[in-house]
Amino acid sequence: MEATIRKWLRQQLLDAEEASRSWRLRAIQVEAELRALQADSPATADGEADAREGQEDMQVVLSQVLGLEKQRDAMDPWRAKLLEDVAAAKTEAEDLQRSLEELRARLPRAEREAARAGREAKTLEEERAQAKAAHEARCAKAAQEIHQLLEDAGVRPASGLLGLTQGEAALAVFDNSVEQLDGDVKESNEKREELQMRLEELRTSHVNNIEQAKRCAREVSGARQALQVRQSTITKLQGEVSRAKARADRKRKQLEAHLGQSQLELRDAQSRAEVAQEQLRKVKAQHSRQLRVVKNQTTSLTEEWDAHIRETEAAKREMDELLQQELDLRSSEQRFLQQEEDVRIQAQEARECLQALEYQTEKLQDDREALLLAQRPLEEEHDLIQEQVKAIRGLSEADAKKSEAMRSEASVYREEIAAHRLEFAAQEEELETLASLEKQ
Repeated sequence: MEATIRKWLRQQLLDAEEASRSWRLRAIQVEAELRALQADSPATADGEADAREGQEDMQVVLSQVLGLEKQRDAMDPWRAKLLEDVAAAKTEAEDLQRSLEELRARLPRAEREAARAGREAKTLEEERAQAKAAHEARCAKAAQEIHQLLEDAGVRPASGLLGLTQGEAALAVFDNSVEQLDGDVKESNEKREELQMRLEELRTSHVNNIEQAKRCAREVSGARQALQVRQSTITKLQGEVSRAKARADRKRKQLEAHLGQSQLELRDAQSRAEVAQEQLRKVKAQHSRQLRVVKNQTTSLTEEWDAHIRETEAAKREMDELLQQELDLRSSEQRFLQQEEDVRIQAQEARECLQALEYQTEKLQDDREALLLAQRPLEEEHDLIQEQVKAIRGLSEADAKKSEAMRSEASVYREEIAAHRLEFAAQEEELETLASLEKQ
């Protein structure tokens, strides 16, 4: 019975361990597939939501698997304790069985020894009674002979010394017989005492054997009761194990269903990830085309700014020439008077050129703002793409850096234009001063 229970429990525990091991391997495989899918799929909003849902489902599955592992780990000490109790009960039952068999084997021998001791005691009692009867008969005979001798000694005359000598000899013989009888009595008494001691020892051994048999019977009954209690406990534990196995089967079925649903969701997420990857490829191609267009526009804008810088330098050189002419006019008023109209015309042309440059600058600024406005949706789209795919973040950062460089260059150009405006305003003030001097 115990071997059958142990075999059944071992089989159940091995099945539970195998099921938990298979579930652990499945959970690890699903987690690896999910991580690979997260690494391969783009970080879109839908993809992130699906990935989060799949990750939450995987966390639920892993938590359930960990719960099963904890339950199995909690059942391991119970299983070890149960096996130890069964082994201890089996060992104790075997010891008690061996003790009972030994006592049963020793009981006939003790009974035989007790019967033999009883027979010996009975024989000794009979021998003692016979010896006592013989001793009493001898004593009576000796007393009768002494009485007879005394009577004979009393009636005989004093001259009958021969009869007295014979009486003394008979008395000596009687004394010898009495001493011999005393020796026999002492020997019989010693033998009787020895037999009594042996009888007491046999009685004590018999009583001890009876007490030991009773104690063994009590121990056997207690062991049987303990074995019955252990069997009832084992039955209860078997019921608990069956219930735990049923719960584990239900949980396993639920986990299998949940795992199948998770696999379906993973396949759906993978298909959506492929669609999102295709859309991302198209968006990347469109973004690259737009970036090429923006780069071409930036190149043309840079060329226009270079032309504007050259024109500004030419205007500066012209202003330097005008200043030189102004110095020449100061050195020679006559020459200034002759060239005043030319200088006014040149100043008017320079003003018109400056206005044209300002208009071109404003136009370029408007074009740049339009480009910036056109670039902002691209930047927003680029940011969205950057949120979706981390792989193109470097390109967007490079574009942002280029835009910042263009903005810094535009600010430098604005500062240069403001400086030119100040120079032109100073020249106009000087020209007006010269004109007022000429009028004076």
